[in-house]
Amino acid sequence: MEEFNTEVLEKIRNDLYQLIDEEENLVSAKVVYLSQRLDRALNEYEELKNKKNRIE
Repeated sequence: MEEFNTEVLEKIRNDLYQLIDEEENLVSAKVVYLSQRLDRALNEYEELKNKKNRIE
């Protein structure tokens, strides 16, 4: 079964928070990019978690 490294989620989230502090513009291209990247990672995590729950 596939494993998901939750450290990846934490890294992206921390990077996003740091960038928001630096940019102070929530609609900058960099902030939007990281936010979408975090969304994709969270979706993947949830899909794997749901897949695991269906198997068990």
